[in-house]
Order: sequence, then C-alpha cells, then structure tokens
Amino acid sequence: MKRINDLIMGWVDTSIGRLLHDSPAFPQQFAFAVITSIDSTTDLTGMAALRDIVRRNSQCQFLGGSLVVPANLAGEVAQLFTGFDEIWWFDQAPKAPKPPEASLVAPLNLSTEQLPAWISLWMKESACRLGLGDGIGLNFVTPDETVGRLLDEVPAR
Repeated sequence: MKRINDLIMGWVDTSIGRLLHDSPAFPQQFAFAVITSIDSTTDLTGMAALRDIVRRNSQCQFLGGSLVVPANLAGEVAQLFTGFDEIWWFDQAPKAPKPPEASLVAPLNLSTEQLPAWISLWMKESACRLGLGDGIGLNFVTPDETVGRLLDEVPAR
C-alpha cells in the first residue's frame, strides 16, 4: 500500500468477485456501486443479465455504459465477475460517467506502476471513495485510510 497525495493505492492477490464472495459485508461501507467493466466489457448496456437487474429494481440504472446499483445489491452482480472487472464505490449516486481512460483493470499493476492522473482527477470530482480493478490481482485506490488498510490486509486467494 502506498500513498500519493490524497490517495492510498495498492495491489492484492485476489479479485473483485472473490472479495465480494468472501466479505459480503464489505459493500455496507458505501451507498452505491458503479460497475464499469465485466470481463473487459465496458459497455454494459448490452448485457441481458444487467438489463434484467435494471428492469427488476428501480434503484438500478445505466449511466453511460456503466451500471449504478445500491451497494447492497453489488452481490447480485458479483456472480458475473470473472476477471478484468472494475467497480467504483460512492456515498452518493454519481451524476457523470467515468471517463474511459480512467481504468484500474489489468495490465495496470499499482504495486509497480503509477496511478494514471485521470483516475485521481475523476475520483476527486465525483467524490468516489474506492475504485477496484482486477484481471491479474486486484488494484485498489481510495482516499480513505481505513478502507485502504482493510484491502491491504485481504488474504491472497
């Protein structure tokens, strides 16, 4: 785990799906989740399973190509996470979509590489509390030291 300016970031040997499976209470720290990538697919509006979630729950909606869900429903989507997934966590529903260049998905590895500037800018502008991206381990970035410490202590898969 390292700190650069106001953000804490790191890499752990796990995945988003595994994290949500092993720690079902984890989403309770947040109000909303924005899913921006599932198996490298970034336009999620074409996924029938996600369109069904939006139809069944009025609190879920598409924002650009991403899916916004109440954090307590993130587990419902977790079964779709197979790697190269990305999810962002908020206290308030975001109003603007994530810029496509702000990505935490592999091959980026925050244990050895720099955080792209787009990510820190967007996180500050959108009041994002946590970003997770996987594929080859799990990248995380957060302004919240408690969340960063919690993720840094996640057991390897």
